[in-house]
Amino acid sequence: MAKFTRKPNRLPNKEIYKSNNSFFVTICVQDRVCCLSQIQDGKVNLSPNTGEIVEGVWLNLPEIFTNIVLDEYVIMPNHFHGIITFLDIPTRKSNGKSIDLSEIIRTLKAKSKRLIDQKIEERFIVQKETGFISQKETGFIVQKETGFISQKETGFIVQKETGFIVQKETGFIVQDQYGSINASPTNASPTNLLNFQWQKSFYDHVIRNEKDMKRIQEYIYNNPFKWELDLLNPSNNDKFQEWLVKNP
Repeated sequence: MAKFTRKPNRLPNKEIYKSNNSFFVTICVQDRVCCLSQIQDGKVNLSPNTGEIVEGVWLNLPEIFTNIVLDEYVIMPNHFHGIITFLDIPTRKSNGKSIDLSEIIRTLKAKSKRLIDQKIEERFIVQKETGFISQKETGFIVQKETGFISQKETGFIVQKETGFIVQKETGFIVQDQYGSINASPTNASPTNLLNFQWQKSFYDHVIRNEKDMKRIQEYIYNNPFKWELDLLNPSNNDKFQEWLVKNP
């Protein structure tokens, strides 16, 4: 694992994040766990447990803050890209207080996590005595220590050697080792979802001009088509570690 010293993600001039600028922002799931969506042939299929919630909170931001306009966005399996423009100094509608970009992203992350936690709580039951997690509507049981998943009615289990979880009804496969969903976008690993966290902080880029805006809009649009090459794809972990060394 590469060791590095994290650079500050924000520019030193804090006024930039309060004035009428456009920003390209990226937020990542902790440990790059893939639980927000599934990419199939360049198409994003959102998980109703996570990705759809993140999308809803993002689209609702103009109802919470004044003077903001949302542009292109994409919800990848383990990260989110979006463009947000300030028409003037943004304020929180509930109290009229001026806020900056960090406050808006903090709200996006906090509200989406809270709603995801509520959604998972509705779907899963954790038995304190055994560590088992049961999925209410299917009867699936997950044992935290082993990663085994079983369904009493069918005798379905997960192979410990491969970490594969097979959904008998559909034949879909979830590769739990990497947290990636190679199956239905409506099914994510319970062990991942029960511990959903956003990565600390976020990344931003101040969009300088129309050319820069067009470049980033195209990047966001094309991102799903390049998922296999994305450094945030857990399959490319070696390349990601090399990038960390070169970009401390």
